[in-house]
Amino acid sequence: MMMASQIGIAVAFDLSLQDDLKANIKPNLIIKEIVCLCFSLISIMIGIFILINLFNLPMRANISKVLFICAAFYLLIENLVGIAALYFKTSTSLIQFMIFYTLPAFLLSGYTWSEIGMTEAIKLISVLQPVHYILPDFRDLALVGYTQNYILHTCSFILIALIIYGFIYRKTA
Repeated sequence: MMMASQIGIAVAFDLSLQDDLKANIKPNLIIKEIVCLCFSLISIMIGIFILINLFNLPMRANISKVLFICAAFYLLIENLVGIAALYFKTSTSLIQFMIFYTLPAFLLSGYTWSEIGMTEAIKLISVLQPVHYILPDFRDLALVGYTQNYILHTCSFILIALIIYGFIYRKTA
């Protein structure tokens, strides 16, 4: 669910930003980010509702805690893909990159393939991806109601997103 909504938000934000840049329009990054973030959170809320009500999966944590870390994650994703929108010349190459990135990101996140079995190079790729941190946190929040790294990961997502936002803002201003 997190990976699918990540693709959706990434492609929507990327293409919107890229279209503005191609048309020589100064993008309103704040509005774009807020709109995309709202739709991301709606998709997560629908997904959580389905998981709980149709599949009887537990959600032990307060839903606001789950949504807050998801919002921080999506803010970071929006800004990371915003960098891609600055550098890919065509919409097709941008979408191909985003789709190509998703499956390896999931496989190398450490969620389905244990880090113990990874080589050092693969482990490095794994820890550089935001999905490496959100998936175990989401799982632990749902199953246990607590994750030890909640504050660290949430604050890291927000801080890195703001730094990247500053870079994108300078490039598009």
